[in-house]
This record gives sequence, C-alpha cells and structure tokens, in this order.
Amino acid sequence: MARRKYFEKSFGDSLRTLKMPTKLDKLMEKLPKPEGAVPNFGLPRWQIMSLDAKLPSVPAPKDAYHFSRRKIGQELFIQFKDAQFHLDDPYNYEIDVSYDSLHDKHLVNYFSKKNILKYLIQRGFVTKNLDAICTVKEYNMHRKYLKKLFSDKIKKEFKRQGDFFIDNKILRNAESQAQKDIERIKIQEQKQLLREKLLQNVMLSEKEKLKKQKMKAKKDKERLEKIERNKREHLQQMKLKSKLHTENVKKKRLMMIRKYQNKLITNLLKRAKREKIREKTIREKEFQEAERKRRNLEQKWQKKQQFQRQQIATEKFLSEYALERRKIAIKKYNKKMSKNKNRKKENVSREFKIKVRKFSKRKKKRSQVEKNSLKRLRNARLESKKKPALNKLKNVHNKEERSSKDDLCLMTDKCKCDNPENELCEDHQ
Repeated sequence: MARRKYFEKSFGDSLRTLKMPTKLDKLMEKLPKPEGAVPNFGLPRWQIMSLDAKLPSVPAPKDAYHFSRRKIGQELFIQFKDAQFHLDDPYNYEIDVSYDSLHDKHLVNYFSKKNILKYLIQRGFVTKNLDAICTVKEYNMHRKYLKKLFSDKIKKEFKRQGDFFIDNKILRNAESQAQKDIERIKIQEQKQLLREKLLQNVMLSEKEKLKKQKMKAKKDKERLEKIERNKREHLQQMKLKSKLHTENVKKKRLMMIRKYQNKLITNLLKRAKREKIREKTIREKEFQEAERKRRNLEQKWQKKQQFQRQQIATEKFLSEYALERRKIAIKKYNKKMSKNKNRKKENVSREFKIKVRKFSKRKKKRSQVEKNSLKRLRNARLESKKKPALNKLKNVHNKEERSSKDDLCLMTDKCKCDNPENELCEDHQ
C-alpha cells in the first residue's frame, strides 16, 4: 500500500496523460515504414516521433548531427507499384518538388570525382558518408512526403480488411439464401402444375408489351446519341479555352521572373559592398563568441540527451506499473469471492464454535485458580525475609508441603487435608 501511494503521488499525472495504443497504432507498427522515415541521427526522441511531427532545429555542437534526406545520386521521390495517383495538391503548395542537383542520378559520375567531393565536403554540402546535407525545412517537407506514402499503405490495409469482412458476410448470406431457395423451389414445384394453365394466357399479353418496349428503346437510343454529340462539342470548346488560358499564364510568369531577377541583381550588388565593410569588424567578435557558444552547446546537448533518456525510461516503467495494478485488482476481486464462499461455510460450523468457546471458558477458570496460589507463595516469601533465619526455613518447608497439596486438590477437585468429608477447605477454596 505504501509503495502504491508513493507511485500515485509521484507519477499520478503522468499515468493519466499516458496514451494507450489504439488499433491504428498497432497496425502502423506492423507495416514497414518507407526508407528514411526513421532518422539515424539527433536526439533519441526523434526516432519515436510520428511522421506527422516536424523535427526542430536544436542547437548542438559542431558535427553532432546533419539533416540529410538521401545519399548523392539517389532520387528523393520513391516509386511503388501499387501507388495511387492523387489530385489533392496540383500546384504543390503542401510539398515542394524543387530540383536538387545532388540527388540527380545522371550526375553521379561528375560528383564521384575526388576534387569535387573534397570541395563539397569543405563547403558543407556533403558529409563524409556521402549523405547530401539539407535544411530543416527541406527535411520536414520530405518527411511529409513519406507520411503520405505511409498513409496510402495504411488505407490499403484497411480496405483489404474491410473487403475480407464483406466477402465473408456475402458468403454467409449466400448460403442462407440458397437454403431458403431450396425450400421455395419445393413449394413452387407443387404450384407449377396450376401455373402452366395460366401461362398460356400470360404469354399473349407479354408479346404485346414487348412490342411497346422495343418502340421505347428506339426512342431512348436516339436521345442518347444527341446527348453524346452535345458533350463532344462542349469538350472541344473547353479544350480551346484551356489552351488560351495556359499561354497567357506562361507569358505572365516570364514577365514576373525577369522583373524579379533584375531586382535581385541590384540588391545583391548593394549588399556585397556593405558586407565587405562589416566583415573586417565582425570576424574578431565572431571568433570569440563562437568558442563561448560551442562550450554552452556541448553542455546543453548532454543535458537534453540525459533528460530524454530518463523520460523514456519513466514511460516504460509507468506502463509496466499500470499492468501490475490491474493484476492486483484482479487478485483482490478473487479474494472477495473466496471470502463469500468461506462465510457460507462458517454459518454451517457455528455450533461447533459454540462448543469450543465453552471448553475454553473452563480452562480460563482453572488458570485463574493457579495464578492466585502463586501470588500467595510470593507474599509469604516476602514476609519470611523479615523474620530470623530459623523461622524462614520452617515457613518455607511448611509452605512447600502445603503447595504440593494445593496442586493435588486442584487436579482432583477434592481436598486431601485432614478433612474427613474430602471437601475443599477454606484455604483451598
């Protein structure tokens, strides 16, 4: 109980906020995640985070971790055989599909040269393991793309399970309907003899109905042909409009791009002049601040790693503790049920207990008599110490003889003193 109270005080709030795994979480653990979904760098919490969450840019010492999507020459976008075609984001607002030369498979031979590799590593574009370095934003966008691929897999798995459940249900219904059809056929065979006479009259009426239905079918075909012609004409007009619209949009984009490029060139020239003046004064300050920040970052990085490892350990411990509490509750319930059974047995054995109580009362009475005799002996010994030595010896000898008689009297419930009637004397009473 004390251990339980201690855990409830210290970890009560964290137990309540602890997320229990759902069916979707269990299914996500079974399915294999795409390549690059679980990062092999950074903090230990990043490996547990879901694909929905974005990774932060945590300050860390130099070369502690680097964000990299894939290696040089490997394409960023993964292709699957069963992948679906989505039209949710046609203008690529959610996912950026910009070109990156480091991930172009046609430039692998160029980047594999020694001189170029050294230059890329020195400038910080590539790691020593040939991983292409990217920014946090680019890595999170790639992570979002992997999440879409993983969600497609989950949807397919749900659909497969649903189809399997529906197929089983259809088979069961088909079997039940087949049995019902067999019973109906037996009844219909009995009635078929009576229906044959009525069918001859019905056939004549059906022939007239078929003629009318053929006339209606011809009219329906003519209507459908007209509708299809109108649709084709409408589609041709829409295609012409779309072509004109796309040409106008392309022209506008080219104009905007040229204006933007001219502005960038002018701004860059101005900045280059200012930066040359500032660099001389800033370099000395940056060198001193870089060393100070580097020491602080190393300390913070070690503290974060220790804190997150402890947090993960506590979460595991709490989940185990929750299971132990459940087992204890089951044991208490079983104890209550066993007590109810024992109560029924106790009601049967009450008579036996009453007899045992009477027997115990008799023993207590006998023990009280023995205690009173011992008190008398003690009092007599204290009085004898005050008298001279001779009197002490006489009194002790007489009392020992008397105590032996008292014991015999108590065992036989009769007095063996100089009493002719063999009854208890006043002293023994």
